[in-house]
Amino acid sequence: MKYILKIFLIVLLVVAIIGAACWFFLVQRPDLTMSVFAYWGDHFYDAGRYNRAVSLYETACRLDPQNANLPVRLAQAYINSGNYTKAEYTLVSAITNNP
Repeated sequence: MKYILKIFLIVLLVVAIIGAACWFFLVQRPDLTMSVFAYWGDHFYDAGRYNRAVSLYETACRLDPQNANLPVRLAQAYINSGNYTKAEYTLVSAITNNP
């Protein structure tokens, strides 16, 4: 019984730590979370995996809509993936939202 209680407490502690980390990064510091998505977007863009970069850049743009560089990176990824319409829409939206 003591062994099961120890395992339960360890699992509970791990879940609490993971929950606190998620809360910190998603609620308290979305700028850090955005930079992680942008970093991995750059990584996949440089590797030529443009569709994956698009999804990461889209998430980064949602987390930090005031960042003017992210829509440009997103549009470049759209262009390289062959989606010119979305690239144009992204750039026009960025210009109208952040003049």
